[in-house]
Amino acid sequence: MGDRFQIYLIKPTRYHDDGYPLTWWRSIVPSNSLACMAGIVDDALERGALGNVEADVHTIDEIHSKVDPKRIARDIEKAGGRGFIGLVGVQSNQF
Repeated sequence: MGDRFQIYLIKPTRYHDDGYPLTWWRSIVPSNSLACMAGIVDDALERGALGNVEADVHTIDEIHSKVDPKRIARDIEKAGGRGFIGLVGVQSNQF
């Protein structure tokens, strides 16, 4: 991975009224919020709006993918220790 800035965009799952997370083995419709944010970040990197930064953008939709915080932290450390983790499409009533 080298010395590259790591960007993780994570779309947290929704929760049932009883408190358990809603997950799917397969998701028919991808998260539009996650796709839009990934596009905005990619565009900003290409235009140099974030400075002269080389970065890897990772997207995770928790509705069908497991978020492994230890693995994310380890990957950021391996890449030079610089990174950003953003929660995408979070609604305040979820928490």
